[in-house]
Amino acid sequence: MSDFFISLYLLLTKWVNEIQMVCPIKGCDKVNTSEYSMIAGFPVALLGVLFFLILINLQALKKRTVLYNQLYTLFTLIGILFCSYLTYVEIAVIHAVCFWCVTVFLIICALFMISVFRLKKQGPGVPLARK
Repeated sequence: MSDFFISLYLLLTKWVNEIQMVCPIKGCDKVNTSEYSMIAGFPVALLGVLFFLILINLQALKKRTVLYNQLYTLFTLIGILFCSYLTYVEIAVIHAVCFWCVTVFLIICALFMISVFRLKKQGPGVPLARK
């Protein structure tokens, strides 16, 4: 859930000029104001907010079926691929790194690893027990 709030924070700093971004390293503002912070007229942070809303809704489902876990794993893999591209752009093109972007990337990697673990633990066609 923290990944959602980080994306929301980045979106607010993008849309509301009065909100100044707090960044433990230099580079967040440069990344957040670069031309690469927008895709097809939409802030990348908005895509992040929507992405994490989808993940939160998937997590809220009561049934932990194989299909659910496969779908969750697929979404987190898409997140890793997209964040990998954005991290490459930060380093190779913008020449700045955003602490918050890297944090979201690490969270997505952790979510992906957890979802792969669930799939392996569950096995084919066996529902995952909820505690």
